[in-house]
Amino acid sequence: AIAQQITINPESVIQPDFSTQNALVNQNLNTIINSALIFALFLFIAWCILQSINWFIANKMLKMKVSFFNFFMKFSLISLVLFLISSLILITSFDSIRRSMTSIMAVPQNTTIIVSLIIFLVFFYFIIIAYSLIQKYGLLELFKKIFIISIKRIKYAFSAYLILIFILFLIFLILKYALAINYLLAIILFLAVFLPYLAISRVFLIRTMNETEK
Repeated sequence: AIAQQITINPESVIQPDFSTQNALVNQNLNTIINSALIFALFLFIAWCILQSINWFIANKMLKMKVSFFNFFMKFSLISLVLFLISSLILITSFDSIRRSMTSIMAVPQNTTIIVSLIIFLVFFYFIIIAYSLIQKYGLLELFKKIFIISIKRIKYAFSAYLILIFILFLIFLILKYALAINYLLAIILFLAVFLPYLAISRVFLIRTMNETEK
């Protein structure tokens, strides 16, 4: 048999169009980013509306004199600042976890997660102080009071915070075992235990932080 020599013209080979691929990747990435931003904006608006109502009711239960419109505006502005800071913390944490998964010399992933969790818990400590005092002060005075109470009155403020965190841990533990037994039981316990816990904890925090401040 006579082998036939096959010659290939390089121009006839289909070359991948990297510019088109990059354009598609960028387009998909932009779509994902835009969707994430819209979703974050929706969550922020929903948070401001629902949580401002809940904290306003908690203040009214303690017979605090506060206008809902002023309360809502201050709550939204404080939430915006906290939202931006928490977003920065989350982005930094996710970036650290990503780098720890791809780099040999990076900090171990478990360590990064633990550090990020500690930072979030400390940040949440400042959040509850801010929401507990929001009815009494203007924005600038409020930020000053947050640091005064969180640091100088840490024995009282942080103790209240730890109590609520411990109770929340127990509730989640109960819900976990209830979920393993029956979904309906878990839903009933969620409505009967967790939701009242949130309402009571707001009243408890407002009263504790205002008494701690004196």
